[in-house]
Amino acid sequence: MKNFNELSGLELDTLREIGSIGTGNAATALSSLLQCEVRIEMPEVRILGYNEAIDWIGGPEGITAGVLVRLGGEINGIMLSVQQMDFINQVLGRMMNRTVCEYGQLSELDRSAMVEVGNIMISTFVNALSGLAGVTIQPSVPGFAVDMQGAIITVPMAEFGGQSDYIMTIGTNFICEACPAASCCHLTCVPSISCCGSWVFWMNDKLVVGIADMKMAQGSGMLVTYALGSCIGICFYDPMLKLAALLHIMLPLNLETGRKSPLKYADTGIRETLREMERRGAKRARVTAKIAGGARMFEVAGGGNLGNIGQRNIESVHMTLRTEGVRLLQEDVGGTVARTLLFDAATGQGCVRCYGKPELIF
Repeated sequence: MKNFNELSGLELDTLREIGSIGTGNAATALSSLLQCEVRIEMPEVRILGYNEAIDWIGGPEGITAGVLVRLGGEINGIMLSVQQMDFINQVLGRMMNRTVCEYGQLSELDRSAMVEVGNIMISTFVNALSGLAGVTIQPSVPGFAVDMQGAIITVPMAEFGGQSDYIMTIGTNFICEACPAASCCHLTCVPSISCCGSWVFWMNDKLVVGIADMKMAQGSGMLVTYALGSCIGICFYDPMLKLAALLHIMLPLNLETGRKSPLKYADTGIRETLREMERRGAKRARVTAKIAGGARMFEVAGGGNLGNIGQRNIESVHMTLRTEGVRLLQEDVGGTVARTLLFDAATGQGCVRCYGKPELIF
């Protein structure tokens, strides 16, 4: 078993991708709860000594609130939501129409509200991780404390102190646009050493398709693309060759001069993918498609088109598939939630995972 400080750069990048997916889902949940835009900083993976971790969180004596959940089941670790006063007042102002000047003024009802907010963020992160890895995670009942930051961060340190002299944190700051000057909340996941190896295996066991990207597999292998919002994932399959391709498009039509990024767009991405499949022996008459994505991620006042790129992507994908003579077998499109799409080259079967809904096999 590797120690935290023995992980390779590639393994750290894999863990950073896990953090990005989890925190992205948590930001969406927080934005919906507070009815305001929430942005996140780039998720970080940090491997710190005990004293470094205390300095990193803001120093030993700073007072903060924390919501802590222990993770069990197939993944062991701790999730911690560190809530600064600016963030607490954002929540209380929007949910209870009141603010406080110091932590000592928090009533039992205020504390319950902050526990619920922290638990929603943590649960959303955990659900995304569970769906991503296909594992069962059992979160504990959340705990809440107001105390020195150094004391709060020592809880996960003590939990895994027998395994390592280091602590690994995967997380980021959440910033409400209504209070952009302050980092309102920090959400971090502190995994056990054994879980890090498992996470890297689960991620590297799949062929990951990024945004404006396409990958192919033949005979076996799992293709996956994560967190499809307004983007669309398109699964192509030639059943005779068991040749699978997964394309992740971002925009409907390629109007770029020189068309330098064909895979970014539905029209040129589909055509480029079909050409690559035909180079490997696929026949257009045998190729079928399944699609997922095209969500409307943000409601825009007045019904403007800003948040509706997903619908335009859906229409462009439909039109291009018809034009290219590719039969669309199934789809899971529209709505208001992000999706992760997996595609099995051995069977041609797709799987869609999204927050708050059962897994869809198609």
